[in-house]
Amino acid sequence: MERKIWYLRRLNLFAGMAQEEIEEISRHLRDRACHRGQMILDEEGRDDRIYLIKSGTVRIYRISPEGRELTTAILRPGQLFGTSALFGETESEAIAEALDEAYVCDASADQFMRLMARHPALAAKISVLLARQLLRLEQQLARLAFQDAPTRLAQALLVLAEDNGGELPPNLTHEELATLIGSTRATVTKTLADFARDGAVEVGYRRLIILDSAHLQRLADSDRR
Repeated sequence: MERKIWYLRRLNLFAGMAQEEIEEISRHLRDRACHRGQMILDEEGRDDRIYLIKSGTVRIYRISPEGRELTTAILRPGQLFGTSALFGETESEAIAEALDEAYVCDASADQFMRLMARHPALAAKISVLLARQLLRLEQQLARLAFQDAPTRLAQALLVLAEDNGGELPPNLTHEELATLIGSTRATVTKTLADFARDGAVEVGYRRLIILDSAHLQRLADSDRR
C-alpha cells in the first residue's frame, strides 16, 4: 500500500489531495509491472479497464489491414489509456506496449466512474488530461495529412519533450518515431542525421537529445500557413 501511494503522490493528477483520499483511491486500483516490449493491451482482447501509467513509457498504436503500424501516442506517467471503456467500448483496435520498464495501475470503467464521482477535483483533472490527449491526436492527424516528414518529425520531437518534462523519452527508437509520424525508419534516420548536422539534436544508441529546440521549432512552423 505504501508503494502504491508513493507512486500516486508523484503524479499531478493527485496533487493537493489528502492522504486519506489517495489511500481510498489506491484500494480500487490494481497494480501491474510491465517489462520493455510487453503488451498491456492487444487488439484481440476485450477489456473494460482504464489504465493509469505510474512510471515508464507506453506506446499506443494500431495496425492497418496491410500490416503497417501507426503510433497514435507515446504516453508518460500520469497519462491514461483504455479510456474508450468509459463509453462502453470494450473491444478496441488499439495496442498498448511498454517501451521500457513500466508500472501501471488499472480499474474497471465502473470503478473509475465511481472514483471520479466521489472526487470532483480528480474528475476535473482527468477531463483536462483527456482533452489534451485528444488535441494531441488531432494535431497528429493534421501533420500526417498536410506536412512533410522533416516538419512532422520536428513537431513530434517537440511534443514528446513537452510531455516528458523537457526531455525525450528514453530508449526511443527510429522505428518508433517512424510509426509516430507515418514515415519509414530510413527517412527518420536520414532526417535525424540532418538535424544533428545542423546542431538541433544529438543522436546516439537508443539516445536522442534535443540541443536546439528553437531550431526544431522553426522547422515545425515551416509548413504552417
